[in-house]
Amino acid sequence: MPKSKASPEHRLSLETNPTDPKMTALQTLATGFVLGTTFELIADNKVRVDGEIDAAQESTWPVFLQQVEANIEEIRAAMVYAHRWQAEHRALELATMPYAEYLQTMEWYQTRTWIVERAGARCQVCNSPDDLHVHHRTYERRGHEQASDLIALCAVCHKLFHDNGRLAK
Repeated sequence: MPKSKASPEHRLSLETNPTDPKMTALQTLATGFVLGTTFELIADNKVRVDGEIDAAQESTWPVFLQQVEANIEEIRAAMVYAHRWQAEHRALELATMPYAEYLQTMEWYQTRTWIVERAGARCQVCNSPDDLHVHHRTYERRGHEQASDLIALCAVCHKLFHDNGRLAK
């Protein structure tokens, strides 16, 4: 099964691993699909991979298509595995990156948006709609936070909490 993301240069190949070329091709295809690679068969057995024609694949593409058809269940299993690996790898990456960097990720942006919307775009303490922050109650699940891990606070309440360790004066 795939152990790491396919590099941008990684292309479908039946010759990559001479000991088991079928599985290499199937794993490559599954990983490519999970990572968003597009594969398109065009005229004269040419392949367009992510929009570029890969002339080196002309002779192997028809064989590859036959193998895909014959091994569709293995491809599905490989895709599930690749997707899980990618999600687990990203979760670990998010949990271990510097906090300031984490706050710049798309994952945090989506989580923050969800928490602010859940709070009705208001501070969950004073009901202010101004300068909302999302405060972590815990960092245990950073990168895959649960709803109970986060709270929407206005800047004033957030500062009060960090200055006093609580929200009351």
